[in-house]
Amino acid sequence: MIISLLSLQSVQKTYKRKTVLHELSLDVNKGESIALLGKNGSGKSTLLKIMAGVMPPSSGKVTACRPDLVIGYVPERFPKALRFTPEEYLMYMGTFQQIPKTALNRIITDLLERFSIKHARSKRIETFSKGMVQKVAIMQALLTKPDLLILDEPLSGLDLKTQHELLDIIQDLQKQGLTAILTFHESDLLAQAADRLIVMKEGIVQSDMLLSQLDKPQIEAAVTSMELSVLQSWPGVHRSAENYGVVTFYANLEDSDQILLRILEHGGSICSVNQLNPIRKLISTAYANSDEKAGDTIENTD
Repeated sequence: MIISLLSLQSVQKTYKRKTVLHELSLDVNKGESIALLGKNGSGKSTLLKIMAGVMPPSSGKVTACRPDLVIGYVPERFPKALRFTPEEYLMYMGTFQQIPKTALNRIITDLLERFSIKHARSKRIETFSKGMVQKVAIMQALLTKPDLLILDEPLSGLDLKTQHELLDIIQDLQKQGLTAILTFHESDLLAQAADRLIVMKEGIVQSDMLLSQLDKPQIEAAVTSMELSVLQSWPGVHRSAENYGVVTFYANLEDSDQILLRILEHGGSICSVNQLNPIRKLISTAYANSDEKAGDTIENTD
């Protein structure tokens, strides 16, 4: 059963007579992990701010499934120059949100442990790496145990190890019922980060699909000295053809190593192998003609 947590109907946002979002409508459903794709100026950050309730739409309607829906928001640019320790900052934010002190102390201890920065609980945030600062930013959004977590470029500029650490944490939270939506650039991690993809272009939703609707990664290979009929009989091989003695075939990526090895064992010669990744192709299309990797240009000037 699909349960909508947040519904946007005909949402429009205009900055200084320039429309950034155009009559946008979509639902965020319970248990989803949504990756929001699109080049700078497409309206991603503005959309997240409106979803989080930190910015009103110029027109249209945002409806929560219930009045007490809790939303955690992590902006793209979290201030690093904080003269707080993580413990002090989280205590301050939790007190501001009126969390009882006993419960707050327990929550902070649990978060420091979960995010593997318990050892730095008394160090100033201004001395932290970008990855550790990002962890603190996400921790503050989790103090109130949100139903929906909104993250603007949470992996940008982080090393691969830290990216995987944060994604593992987000996945663990999802298993506990958290719904997440994040803007995203890192194609190799997209399948780990999301099950739904929304591509934006010039303030509209260009496409909205489930990751399961995309074809699985596969290879395109050309070989010689190989019988077409033999190759066609192997598991994982599909769409094969022969032209002028060259056999071209497509195969599931997960089966490709074994198939290529068998070709060599049968005396075949491998002329070329290309990997076809539909996720990378989608991201390449979403960020076409964009060299920037940060937030949306229009939104950052507001």
